[in-house]
Amino acid sequence: MKLIRSVQLFCFVVYALILHLPAVADQSSNTLAESDRKAISKIIDDYFGAWEPQRISAKELIAMSERIFETGPTFSMVVDAVYCSSWDARVPKIPGFVEETKAEDKEAKHHTLDERMLALAQDAAVLTRFYRYTFTEVSGKHGHQDSAITVVFKRLGGNWKIMQYHGSHGEREYDNQ
Repeated sequence: MKLIRSVQLFCFVVYALILHLPAVADQSSNTLAESDRKAISKIIDDYFGAWEPQRISAKELIAMSERIFETGPTFSMVVDAVYCSSWDARVPKIPGFVEETKAEDKEAKHHTLDERMLALAQDAAVLTRFYRYTFTEVSGKHGHQDSAITVVFKRLGGNWKIMQYHGSHGEREYDNQ
C-alpha cells in the first residue's frame, strides 16, 4: 500500500508539472537539445557512479547531491517505497545507505539498458532510465539487479537540477557459479 501511495504521489507531481507548463503541440517539439540530453545524462551517470561502493564517501555523496538536487520545498524522493518529502528528511539516511552498500558489495557498476527523455518545457525535462546494477559481493558472489528511475529536472540558474526522483530496484539475481 505504501508503494502504491508513493507511486501515485509521484505520478500526480509529474502530471501537475505538465499541466502548469506550456502545452506542447506535437511530439517533435518534445525533444531536448543534444547538449541538454548529454548534461542530464551525465548528472545521472555521476550520481550512479557515486553509489558504486569503490567510489566516494557519504560526506562526498551528500556534497555532490546538494549540487545536483533542488534542496528546497519542491524536493521529493521515493526509492523502493521509501518516501522522503524534504531534503532534510533525506540527508540523514545517506550515510547508512552508503555503509550498507559498501558492506554488501566490494565492486559494482550501473549499466544503462534504455533511456528516454522528454522536454516538458524549455527549462524542464523528465528522464526515465532502465539500468542493470552488476555487483560482486564482499562474499565473492557475482550478480545483477535490474532497476529503473524516473527523474524530473528543471534548469535553474543555467544548471539542470533534480526536482523529483523515483527509483525502483528489482530483486538481486546471482550468476551461476
